[in-house]
Amino acid sequence: KQSLLIPQELHYSMVASLRTTLAIFASVQLSFASRQQQAIPSVPNLEEVADCGGVRIENVGSMLGCGADGCAWKVTIGDGQAAILKLARESDAAQKSVKKECSFAKSLQRAGVERALKCLGSCAPGGSAAAVMFPFVPSKLEFGPNMIRLGDKNEHAVVEMIKTSFQMLHSGFVNGDQANNVLYYPESGDPLFIDFGRAVRVTKPLSGISLVRLDAQVKNMLWDLVAATVPPELCGVAKQTVYQQMVQLPPTEFLRSSVAKALKILETRWNKCAEASMLEMYGSPTD
Repeated sequence: KQSLLIPQELHYSMVASLRTTLAIFASVQLSFASRQQQAIPSVPNLEEVADCGGVRIENVGSMLGCGADGCAWKVTIGDGQAAILKLARESDAAQKSVKKECSFAKSLQRAGVERALKCLGSCAPGGSAAAVMFPFVPSKLEFGPNMIRLGDKNEHAVVEMIKTSFQMLHSGFVNGDQANNVLYYPESGDPLFIDFGRAVRVTKPLSGISLVRLDAQVKNMLWDLVAATVPPELCGVAKQTVYQQMVQLPPTEFLRSSVAKALKILETRWNKCAEASMLEMYGSPTD
């Protein structure tokens, strides 16, 4: 009889445990949702942001969207051009991220990275970090780490995207998430690199686990940009542009070995492209 009671006791115990787990999960969800709802910044007060780090803001327009670190609004600045005002959420991490994005964008500009979002100025309306980013791209296209689809602008987009990548590497900048943060102008195919929240600048030699992480970041950056986004018919153009940039704008000494490892992996992609191209032109040997 006692043996028959054990499964029943286990059953009750498991049910009670499951109920407790579900209750905790529901509580966490509600708490998270509440925090998220409270963390959304309100519309910026024009009087508070009228002078943001020396940038004159004439008008705060529509909200462009919200991300993990804050929300963005379209604004009109003193010269009549459209820009983006990014206002951080309340958390310390979000405040630091918005400040970092502005600082990083300024560093890219000083280093000569041409096709990257610029930070015109920063301020702290109501005590929250804010940054004025430029330019505002009204009719942007985003592909993420997927194939670029710009028709006859594809080649221009690929070449300029690779040049911008090597301008970054030449000055020690790495962003393993960059492919998810490239906008393209549909009229010209020009790329614009944005969102540097996960980007880093390497200014000293790394070793151990830090070097392993760096290798992974560089590999992700180059694979996603130079392989995943490039249409197969432009693999040859991509390879040629990469090796031209390796000569004209070689990676900084602290990134050289990581880039070399990434290029070995890229070669497999280029070889497959070449094989596919040969098959398309001449057919398989058994045809």
